[in-house]
Amino acid sequence: IIAIILCVINIIFCLRHSYSNFLTLTCSYLCVVLFITFLPFIRSKHEYPLILHYLLYNFPFVIPLFLFRDITFFSFDLWSFILSIMIGWLFAIINLKNKKKPTFEVTLSRSEQLINISYFFYSILSEEIYFRAYLISHLKEITNNFFIIILLSSFLFTYSHYLNRWANITFTPKIYFFHSILGIILSIFYYNTGSILYCIIIHFCFNIQDFLNEIHMLSHNQTSLFED
Repeated sequence: IIAIILCVINIIFCLRHSYSNFLTLTCSYLCVVLFITFLPFIRSKHEYPLILHYLLYNFPFVIPLFLFRDITFFSFDLWSFILSIMIGWLFAIINLKNKKKPTFEVTLSRSEQLINISYFFYSILSEEIYFRAYLISHLKEITNNFFIIILLSSFLFTYSHYLNRWANITFTPKIYFFHSILGIILSIFYYNTGSILYCIIIHFCFNIQDFLNEIHMLSHNQTSLFED
């Protein structure tokens, strides 16, 4: 509710002062807020395929991929690549030490688990497209202040996780703190390199425990992939 109110206030402010870039940014984030907040509720009332749910859930994140062709998504620099591997590996070690191997019972079919694994990569890619390539590129057109750009993009990245329907049982203040640190590092990488390649590497390493959990569940599922 707070996010929606702030977005609406920003839209009114932008319309009155003709801030077209900020208006586009605010409307896009309002779309993100609405999808993250209400789509899981809609699916709980009206069942539809899991793969469609995942595609819709992250749809607002990938819209810039089709609308803003002038944004740079990929470029390669050897030292940036090496640094991203080192930082990503550090995040992976921290997360692997703090999380235990899952012991929960497998309740999903193999096909659903494969969809979850595919979504793992899709979510990382779509979030980097939005929070780094789109958000930072648009913020650069609004302000030249490095700290405002980095902190705002990082805050919106962390806040989007707070909007998650299962945030109260999935995330803790400690995890939100690490999300903030991650967001700052990823934003600095994109700001300086103009490429989400290194951001994807670090983001993947940060979430590697979730990926290993999905692989663990898949390996302990004995049902057929092609079951009726």
